[in-house]
Amino acid sequence: MTLPPPTRRTRLAAERLEARDVPSGYDLGDAAAFNAFFFADMNAFNSDAEGRVAVGGHETLSAYGIGDKLPPDRTRDDLVVGGDLDFTNGQVFGGNIVYGAAGHLSGVGTPNGSVRQQADVVPFTAIEQDLADKSASWGAEAPNGRTTVRYSNLNLRGTNPALDIFTVTPDQLAAAKSICLIVPSGATALINVPGAEAAIKDLGLRLRGADAGHILWNFPDAHQLTVSGVGLRGSVLAPGAHLDFNNGTIAGTVIADSMTGNGQFNLAPVRIHIEFPRTAALSGQVFIDDDANDQKDSGEAGLDGVEVLLTGRDSFGRPVSLSTLTHDDGQFSFGPILPGTFSVQVLPPQRYADSGLFGIPGTVGGSPVGVGDVNEVRNIGLADGDAGVDYLLPLEPNPN
Repeated sequence: MTLPPPTRRTRLAAERLEARDVPSGYDLGDAAAFNAFFFADMNAFNSDAEGRVAVGGHETLSAYGIGDKLPPDRTRDDLVVGGDLDFTNGQVFGGNIVYGAAGHLSGVGTPNGSVRQQADVVPFTAIEQDLADKSASWGAEAPNGRTTVRYSNLNLRGTNPALDIFTVTPDQLAAAKSICLIVPSGATALINVPGAEAAIKDLGLRLRGADAGHILWNFPDAHQLTVSGVGLRGSVLAPGAHLDFNNGTIAGTVIADSMTGNGQFNLAPVRIHIEFPRTAALSGQVFIDDDANDQKDSGEAGLDGVEVLLTGRDSFGRPVSLSTLTHDDGQFSFGPILPGTFSVQVLPPQRYADSGLFGIPGTVGGSPVGVGDVNEVRNIGLADGDAGVDYLLPLEPNPN
């Protein structure tokens, strides 16, 4: 049957998606309620999606099933299309079909739902911007997991109990015949794949500790993504890519710009939690210790233009190396930064090159934190939201 849009359309407010346990700031947001989510078009055939499907533009389906693993719910929209819908021979098993422009349906069943025309059911533009920003931000994070290649086996191993980050190149993916992912049970695995094109084809995937709900394959730069001949587990985030998906399965939420193929979307609850809480800070002063007594006395001036280093490891175990120059009477600051354990060190300029005074620990939350050493303070532990203040780095005038 052909269902043209009504002559008078009422624009309704976007429906609320069901509440989820994980804050949208740390995961896939409202898109996680869907099995497949495409901002532009979808052309799929001879296959199915076990969960819900959302398409912002034009959707063409043939011999296709949607939502067969979902419980029946006549209030739930299981196929949401922002533009035109062309659907031939298929079924939406548990909920409703809704399209924003014109609907052309033939041989399509909705045993537990209805078919209607309604615009703006899902805020595709806002979701696209949110996920594009997240993909780029997460993709810029340095890895804390280890990526190794042995023959045609790609091995990813992480040890952080909360979040393990990997960087895999498109060439490594293309050459792999198997992927082995090992992380602690319950940890999120973020697998970043940079590059304009990537393919996951004809390979096996082994998981230890990991499960599909805690894995995100992130393609922040991709314009073209090909998945075929593989049972991929984990959600896929490729907000700028066209996805060619054939002869395989993906268990999780799949997000891309558009999609073509007969691949199958399998349900897996999305439990990723990706958070980089840059809420810590550290500040202090480099000063000239005129009497070389390792303390700041009245009248002792700060020194501008001196390089200060912050080194250590952040809360994900990644090395940190930051640099700044003092200013405004020798002041320096670092932040916002991730929590971690750090050292702050002054690099004495030439006229103070032989200075060997110990750094003076400052305070965190009113308590002294750190250990003084020559030209530095070590073992500065900063937790989420901590501000280390008054770290003093003295320089001895004209030593020896």
